[in-house]
Amino acid sequence: MVTKSQINVRLPDGVIEALKAKAEEQGVSLTAVITTAIKRDLGLEDPAIPTAIALESRVQELEAQMTSQKKFLQTLKSLVGTKGLPEAEAS
Repeated sequence: MVTKSQINVRLPDGVIEALKAKAEEQGVSLTAVITTAIKRDLGLEDPAIPTAIALESRVQELEAQMTSQKKFLQTLKSLVGTKGLPEAEAS
């Protein structure tokens, strides 16, 4: 069982903005970014976690691209008809 605690830390604006940007870039919470940074600094980090976060983020990007491409194909089919166009694969 994992217990959680809260701390209140004052950080310079530049650090806060960098942490927020990193969280948004990785698609994770601010808490996850801060926890990972602290664990890394203390030598407690599981080395697979950053890789897994990056991998999950990339998968989400690719899924979004596929959805966008499927919508484009559907629009194209409705405009020119389905003759000669390949069927979009189901995910």
